[in-house]
Amino acid sequence: MEEGKFNTEVKQSLQDKKFEREVITFVGKNASYYIRAFRKIEEGRTSWNWAAFFFGSYWLAYRKMLRETLIIVVIVILLNFVVGFVVGIMAGISGLDQSIADEVVGLAAIPIWLILNTFLGIYGNDLYYKHVKRKIKEIEDLDWDEELKNAELTRAGGTALSYALLLLLIFVVLNALSIALRGDS
Repeated sequence: MEEGKFNTEVKQSLQDKKFEREVITFVGKNASYYIRAFRKIEEGRTSWNWAAFFFGSYWLAYRKMLRETLIIVVIVILLNFVVGFVVGIMAGISGLDQSIADEVVGLAAIPIWLILNTFLGIYGNDLYYKHVKRKIKEIEDLDWDEELKNAELTRAGGTALSYALLLLLIFVVLNALSIALRGDS
């Protein structure tokens, strides 16, 4: 460490009432649920999230976790591409009818969805807590007065139904492109 410099990194915890208020301001909707979930996480326990399980990447987008949303979307696209590619090769080798191959690809989406969404159900609150802490730290590091920081916490946090709907639109467009490229009607 350089002379005159010291570690100013403070571990964020809900034990700190100021940090708890910042979390409540940042989270917005359902803050009481997330405070309970985040306390469990701080105690080293797992906190299941039904919304993350059922809505998956849409929940991530709704909670403004755009980096995490992008990662999950890329994983889904890659897995679907690999499954489609492998099934296409197998169909070509075996002479399997294309409509049956398409059904196999469609059915393969079910375990992919189940695995990814189970992961998000188990770890969604943990991912969200890390996101919340990172964003709060970024805002706290700004050289702004408290009123501006609180306004930025509200703006940067909360929810965005528009992000989830945009993600749905992206999936619809990608699906339509996939169908068009295969030449299906």
